[in-house]
Amino acid sequence: NGVIAPNAYCEENTDGVHTFILNEHTPAILGEDVDPDDYTIRFYFDQAALDAGTALPNQYTNISTPQTILVWVENNTTGCIATAPLTLYVEEAA
Repeated sequence: NGVIAPNAYCEENTDGVHTFILNEHTPAILGEDVDPDDYTIRFYFDQAALDAGTALPNQYTNISTPQTILVWVENNTTGCIATAPLTLYVEEAA
């Protein structure tokens, strides 16, 4: 359906910046019962980066909170491609 749950990280005395391991969010992107080996997932800063083929590294430090990046998913069997936004949050731990 193209809606991905936000990737949120809580930390004490936060500065709003965190280094995310983007592929750790794969179950939330694909769904719990989907084999991630059946898909290729890439993350992009925005549509221009996607168009240029410049993917984000898997270990990515956000530049703001919230920050929305773009997720690109390809089904390795069918070749079907979908894109959807993913919001990264860094929140103050309680």
